[in-house]
Amino acid sequence: MTSPRKVILAPAAEEDITAILGWSAETFGDAASRRYAALIVQAIMDLAKQPTRAGVHERPEISVRLCSYHLAHSRVRIRNVEERVAAPRHFVMFRIRNDGVLEIVRILHDSMDLARYVPHEEE
Repeated sequence: MTSPRKVILAPAAEEDITAILGWSAETFGDAASRRYAALIVQAIMDLAKQPTRAGVHERPEISVRLCSYHLAHSRVRIRNVEERVAAPRHFVMFRIRNDGVLEIVRILHDSMDLARYVPHEEE
């Protein structure tokens, strides 16, 4: 088993997470927001361990080395029971940098025009 790679969150991804969890708490309550937070963390940990896992899609039409991973592909353990969060609706947008670091660029709702919200990286 390979060890997880280093992960960094871009400032925009940190802002995305704050906004997502704030909206989730307001709309669905604190417990649901905590489950969604756990799912986001699990998805990032899953990608750190295996960035080519099932569900990862390369997105060269948006930016160089960019990939997307829908939260629906990850599971979260709550009280030692694996659970699916009901209808997750976000993509983790990421790339593997030249130094091997997994960079989380954005966390975007799946109804958004992803190309509009992801910063482009030059080749």
